[in-house]
Amino acid sequence: MSILAIVSKSEFEKAVASPAVSGLWPVTTYFSSNPGLELLARGGDLYLVTVRPNDTLWLAAVLRSPKKNARGWTAKANTAPIRDATSIIKKLRFANGKGLTFGAGKLGMSLQTPRQLTDADVAQLEALLGKARTPARKTATTTTATWDDPLSGAPFWTPAGLPAVEPLTPKTFAALPKTKVSALLAKAQRGFGPDVHRLPKLSHCANYLVSIGSLGVALRRSHAVMDPKLKRLLAEVLFAYQLDWRYPKPFGITITDMDTSSPEIGLRRAFAFQFFELIEQTPSYFSTVSPFFVTSSIIALTRHLLGKQAATYNAWLAGVIDRLVKVATNPTPRASIYLHHFPSEKAWKAAIDVRHGRPLPLELLDLSRELPPQPKWPALVGATFAHLSPGKNPLLQQRATLIKRGLAKPYAR
Repeated sequence: MSILAIVSKSEFEKAVASPAVSGLWPVTTYFSSNPGLELLARGGDLYLVTVRPNDTLWLAAVLRSPKKNARGWTAKANTAPIRDATSIIKKLRFANGKGLTFGAGKLGMSLQTPRQLTDADVAQLEALLGKARTPARKTATTTTATWDDPLSGAPFWTPAGLPAVEPLTPKTFAALPKTKVSALLAKAQRGFGPDVHRLPKLSHCANYLVSIGSLGVALRRSHAVMDPKLKRLLAEVLFAYQLDWRYPKPFGITITDMDTSSPEIGLRRAFAFQFFELIEQTPSYFSTVSPFFVTSSIIALTRHLLGKQAATYNAWLAGVIDRLVKVATNPTPRASIYLHHFPSEKAWKAAIDVRHGRPLPLELLDLSRELPPQPKWPALVGATFAHLSPGKNPLLQQRATLIKRGLAKPYAR
């Protein structure tokens, strides 16, 4: 039994800094204990709407098959784009058959109580998303997105809780500053931008996690104007590299390639450049130096794509770094990285392991949720890693190659 519920204007604008139709609000929880929501326990989806100026109604998000907990009703992160639902206001009937009646400027007041939807109501809401669905009571457990989600090709690493950003169009992409990729990367290496100076304080794995989250934001922003595949593949490789240095396959990219390519191709390659340069410099173990250049470059490139929308991303980034500084620091940022300074190769690797840190789960990127208990982190990491496959990602080494290099069971499948 699906339900329609309202999100207040203030709460929506607090969560979505630049609200726009076709944008994405990756909300996971509706914070309410209203008894009208209890019908969701029988199966169904929660359709969240918000009222905009002039009695305009937006379908803001859909929580598929949410479950009740102490905080409210929670589901996987919303993947439905924001849609203008004003056209169907008078068509909604609800289970009580009364529909909506309201005076000018009073639409929000008329929606204060959650309302049970009919099958016809659900069909109209789903039609706004571009794909009709069968009645909710027959598909109560579905979690399939009903639009062309730019991250749908790799849902297992798609981090929940990323800031919502408006996708670029060819027009808005063309309006971005015409900055050379080499100049953007050079600026990143100088530690340009808020919070970047704190990255060296983090473990190497924490840096990779920040990079993965930033890639998710960049994908949401740029998928309509540039091929998203390389960003998807890179995020998987970054995640795998947390576990073992042998997973990535070398991938040659040069600055010249990027500066002489079209803006779309150059920027797409730039996201991967620093990481593959890093692993080529340390081919026989984990990186000996902080991946600061990797993370700061991905941050700088993401900010470039965001333009004026960067404020929302910056706030999320600051929150993630605040969290990681508490749980994933680099305790020896100034220690020697040279093998000849250690009594043995074993001692050298042990020192690198300390700086590398332990692998971190994607769940740490979702600031809307409490930090998962640390004893659960290995299981969370393992659950994500279990989906990786070199058959789907050409940037990952093949199973046979990894076995020859000493990994007995490199992939779960």
